[in-house]
Amino acid sequence: MAPMSAFEILQGIETLPLRMARHVDNARRVVAWLIEQPPVAAVAHSGAAVASGPRPAARLPPRGLRAVFTFGTPSTRARRAGSLVDALRPVPAPG
Repeated sequence: MAPMSAFEILQGIETLPLRMARHVDNARRVVAWLIEQPPVAAVAHSGAAVASGPRPAARLPPRGLRAVFTFGTPSTRARRAGSLVDALRPVPAPG
């Protein structure tokens, strides 16, 4: 293995906990926001105490699949659901 490749692999492994913590935090924030949106009928997230629906992923890994979530809209609101997705904009990072 080339020295630079070894360095990059090691750096990726060393920073994985921090990157995953940020990934999970971002998913948690998106889930909390989705729960508040009127066009969203259901949100499923293994780490959200307030999420509606079953939590089957919570029993799989030790801490659940906390960066994975789904959301649904009623079929009668499909047009509004499309506008929800179209209206998504990046949120500035805190601090």
